Amino acid sequence: MFQENGDRAVTLFCVSLGCSVSHNFLTQSYVSQEWKDQYIHGYVTLVGAWSGGARTLEVLLHGLTPLFPVDWMESLYWILPRAESWDTKTIVSTPSYSYTTRDYEKLFSDANQPDSFTKLKQALSAIENPEKSYIAPNVPTYCIYVVSAEQDTPVGLKYSKDFDATSNVFEMDHEVIRGPGDGVVPELDSEVCLKWRIEMDQHFESLVCGGSHTTIGDSDKLYALIDRVVTGPRPANKNHGLSLSNSLDSLAKVLSRKDIIKDEVVPKKEETKEKILEKELKEFITKILMETE
Repeated sequence: MFQENGDRAVTLFCVSLGCSVSHNFLTQSYVSQEWKDQYIHGYVTLVGAWSGGARTLEVLLHGLTPLFPVDWMESLYWILPRAESWDTKTIVSTPSYSYTTRDYEKLFSDANQPDSFTKLKQALSAIENPEKSYIAPNVPTYCIYVVSAEQDTPVGLKYSKDFDATSNVFEMDHEVIRGPGDGVVPELDSEVCLKWRIEMDQHFESLVCGGSHTTIGDSDKLYALIDRVVTGPRPANKNHGLSLSNSLDSLAKVLSRKDIIKDEVVPKKEETKEKILEKELKEFITKILMETE
């Protein structure tokens, strides 16, 4: 793509699980900093599933239906809640035990799914240091995500009965504990990227949009940012010279969730070539987002 683009660096764009995969590519030993400086113009992450979510747990433990388990989909193990963000938070509870990200071996054993722990280890083997898997990518980064005011995002599972040797977990009644997020990715997972602002000397921006995990593609502000990133120059390091105080103020606003953006209605204009391209990009992203739902 570099040669096809006239020896111009490219913008790497990712959505949901793709952000975790592309981040692993950028931060492990696959490429050097010199390689990134030459070939990466910008890194645009959209609703990144950085450190996993409880929705993945529910799918792994219960399948899409009792007749269609999906534990064979190894990509799902990439987006189980990880200790770096979830730490000691309870992800699954029964009357006698509260499971955290430190208890996957016990959880899958108690749930009569020991193979799932083996698959989890295999999936994470691609990451050199899973405990420090979300270090800064050290390329110009634009982290775009949603934090809805609705408490509609799975953050844990609660069972009214303990697991035992005869349990068929696929058929066990359970309650989904919900909290803030985009409907799929929890808030604490979406905001993993925010620490990169002060962990790297490359440009960093974050944009909090309205909508949900699958409807963020309707945001005009999103496409304005993508257009600016793709067509503009590669930004200088240190956030375009923004002062540390301004960077911290911006970070504080995002963390307090006071700057959640409600998209405005934009008057319809005559479709230019750029508008047609933007429309096609919007349809493409919407299709990807619907496939992740």
